[in-house]
Amino acid sequence: MSDIDVGVLATLSDPLDPQAPPWWDVVLKNPDIPDPFQIREYVITDWMSVSITYNFDGITAEIQVPTQDPAMRFLRQLVSDITLSRNRVLQCRLRVVDVKDTFTAEDHIVTITAQDYGQLLARRVLFDDKSYDDDTNHPGGWDQFDIVRNLVSYTQNFQSLGITFGTTGLSGRKVTGDLQRGQSIRDAINVIARVENGFDWWVDQNMKLWMQRPRRARHLWVNSLMTERMTWKWGVQVRELQCDSAASEYASVVMVIGATAATQIGNRKPIPPPDPAIVRASALGIPTPFGRWERTYSYQDIIRHDGLLAKAKHILKDLSSMRCTYSITTEPGAWGSQYAPTVGDIFDLVVESPNRTNVHDVVRVEELKIALTPDGEVITLALRAEIESPPIPLLDLAAPLAAQPDGEVTVDLDTVEHGATVASAHLSITEQVVRIMADIEDRTGVLERTGRVGADEVQVSADEPTNPGVELWYDTDA
Repeated sequence: MSDIDVGVLATLSDPLDPQAPPWWDVVLKNPDIPDPFQIREYVITDWMSVSITYNFDGITAEIQVPTQDPAMRFLRQLVSDITLSRNRVLQCRLRVVDVKDTFTAEDHIVTITAQDYGQLLARRVLFDDKSYDDDTNHPGGWDQFDIVRNLVSYTQNFQSLGITFGTTGLSGRKVTGDLQRGQSIRDAINVIARVENGFDWWVDQNMKLWMQRPRRARHLWVNSLMTERMTWKWGVQVRELQCDSAASEYASVVMVIGATAATQIGNRKPIPPPDPAIVRASALGIPTPFGRWERTYSYQDIIRHDGLLAKAKHILKDLSSMRCTYSITTEPGAWGSQYAPTVGDIFDLVVESPNRTNVHDVVRVEELKIALTPDGEVITLALRAEIESPPIPLLDLAAPLAAQPDGEVTVDLDTVEHGATVASAHLSITEQVVRIMADIEDRTGVLERTGRVGADEVQVSADEPTNPGVELWYDTDA
């Protein structure tokens, strides 16, 4: 596992039998209670099917179990958790939200729907107006990540969900604004996250909340120098593939409408409805080879024009390039045999067809579906082609380096330039360090030669852990 947990990678195989198919454990977990002799975890042994969906909104599982399974006697809706482990590695911890009983002439089946703890924040409400101002305690405004921690701490003061913070550092970007009472904590977080210069956030299987700016992303490298990505091919790792290119995935003009009535925040003067934000690709320097294609969106919880503008730019940048989306089903054993791509992971997809389509795209996982039956697992991935060119490899890292007394070279994230790719993995090759430093010196003109010779390692210096291959895009104007 990497330091920033972007989703559990399944183990390669059963450690007791490397040739065995993957083994899944489904466990019902009830909260701790005072009686130490009371059993609190119950293995669901007779499950009929399990469907798990991972995407940027979170994780949802649907489990079908006959009522004869002994664990069903202890199922408590809105209280019990479900844990799912693959080859003894915990994949997710979810709360039971919906339960459906189906009676037939032959059987009685319970269908359990469970969601991750990030989605539970949709059922926590902001009861007070929140203002994040530029003041003496927060000069220039609030860091984005501090606002998230403030909101989660606010709701857990009523009753804790057990969410802790995996990301403890700052985003490097400060904002100001107001959040109106009545919206969910999840929606309030997304008001500042899903905008231009925003970030992705999620709660992992250990109930830790992570944030990554500008997005959740990890390149799956196959070499230690991070110059070659994992490649999956149709007919090898990919059994079935569908490629879609739809007009709905493209726009050159976006209009975003906000609140349509005045908003009252505390005792302040009412805030009038903001003017809609209209953003054109041409105004952002983005080519428009397909002409003018327009889209409109409405967000009643955005009460200021600058918030609408940030949302509009975020949407337009995502839609301003005609990109393919892919749905692939993997060959049995391909997922987890060496790599187990999950949400945010980036790799190369290759399709060689003698007829219409040849594909060699850099793609990012937007959704992962795992369908389990007693006979095995079926893995389906929803992918989207990347807009950006392949990232700068570590050898071209655009960040000043400084020599430490012990001869170690450290990357200072406070000075990482926009678009740099960094890694916490060590490179114990002096030659590579020399090449990195020489290239950076040529491009930035700020690097001193001290520490250039004899340095053995490159290591990220940061307030929070990072994982190999993660793109850290810092807004140098923030």
